[in-house]
Amino acid sequence: MRQETERMELSQSRTSLHTAAKSSAAPVLLSSILLLAFCACEQAEPHSTNELIDTDELSDNVELSDNVELSDNVELSDNVELTDFTDTFPDEDQLEPSALSCHSQWPPQVYARSGEPSERVYARVWMEGVTPSDGVDTRLEVQLGYGPAAQQPSAATWTWVDAEYNPFCDCGSADEWMGTLHSELTGSFLWAVRARYDGQAWIYGDRGDEGRLGSQDGFSPQDAARFEVLEQNMKVMSLNLRCLMDDWDARLPLLAAGLVEEAPALLGLQEVCAEPGGRDNLVELLAEVERRGGPRYQVSRARTHLSWDRYDEGIAVASVYPLLSEESIELPMGTFPRKAILVRVNDGNGTLLFGSTHLDHKDAATRELQAQGLADAIVAREQGLPVALTGDYNEGPGAGVERVMSPLFTDVWRALHPAEPGHTFPSSAPSSRIDYVWLRPASTSIEPIAARRVYSEPANGVYASDH
Repeated sequence: MRQETERMELSQSRTSLHTAAKSSAAPVLLSSILLLAFCACEQAEPHSTNELIDTDELSDNVELSDNVELSDNVELSDNVELTDFTDTFPDEDQLEPSALSCHSQWPPQVYARSGEPSERVYARVWMEGVTPSDGVDTRLEVQLGYGPAAQQPSAATWTWVDAEYNPFCDCGSADEWMGTLHSELTGSFLWAVRARYDGQAWIYGDRGDEGRLGSQDGFSPQDAARFEVLEQNMKVMSLNLRCLMDDWDARLPLLAAGLVEEAPALLGLQEVCAEPGGRDNLVELLAEVERRGGPRYQVSRARTHLSWDRYDEGIAVASVYPLLSEESIELPMGTFPRKAILVRVNDGNGTLLFGSTHLDHKDAATRELQAQGLADAIVAREQGLPVALTGDYNEGPGAGVERVMSPLFTDVWRALHPAEPGHTFPSSAPSSRIDYVWLRPASTSIEPIAARRVYSEPANGVYASDH
């Protein structure tokens, strides 16, 4: 970042860097926006109480640049508790005879690679005098489906499959049904349950947790569970948001459109800024991405300092996958305090250590110290996991940051484009590559296969960011 004293390029935009890597199964995409994609793991049944996710292996082939695949044999954390969704079916004396209701039970968000089945999903169905049915009443039909948020589940754009009765669930007066979701198309969808009895009209159920009522108050996209279908290759992105500067209202739709199009699974962010009591660029951006049908992200965020005497500035990580752990790490002091965020995520097949940082903008010696602090922190925490690290390092190749990082990490752009400088800053006339995606294979094999820059062109004279 160039701070107040060095904002000569105030109106210029940085060009984001996009990269991908190859492993034998799941390619990962890296850029100024870092994206990764994982498969979901099979969940033990039933799903009525908190359970632990089983360990599973990650597939090979991690693609970088816009596609980085992760290697095999990375174990999932064994200690991730799942939310226990309490049934919201009403008392039987509050329902009309033969009333039928249903809701999605678990999970509230499920992931899969295109062309592959999701992990198992669960739904509950209740009908007076019918459930619990032991799955033997063939007049009760239950299906699981997914479709676009913009259309009701009764539309032809939704896909439905018969659900399987779960005989292992002690569900009181309700039945539990289960199945997997499968889509050849990538994108963000909703998933839901529908039920009918004796050939009557289908009723449609959204979620039934946290006060939601499933089918009892009609289907609402806002209350429905999510189904994220990811590319076979995982995308990772690093992006500097440029605070709320340079006409944020004009830049916001450009940033959102890019994220919807690229759909990174993991996003490393810098210059995440909020006005105390006012606007917040990250909150506004992710809301706009979701409004446009893009991914819904979980966020880990850390404030670093007050910038421009008006913004609470910091860094963040956004993930479509659950965050197994998150940590903010203090780096050696520079002109401003600097930090790194490290999170562990899994897609159901394995675990990856992912991070974002933003180094000092003035002093090369300080940046080298910060890079060493970051490298030491990662080595102490990696525990045999593959590592993908994004950030704005405020320094091009050939200096102290590279001297510290290159013995331990692969510079994705240099590995894939050794003859190309890959300049990212400033966007209007790039002359320096200060944005990086670094990979550390650890005990697994990760091979970068592609890398590219994004947000490199203006729209109506406006750049999405300054690099």
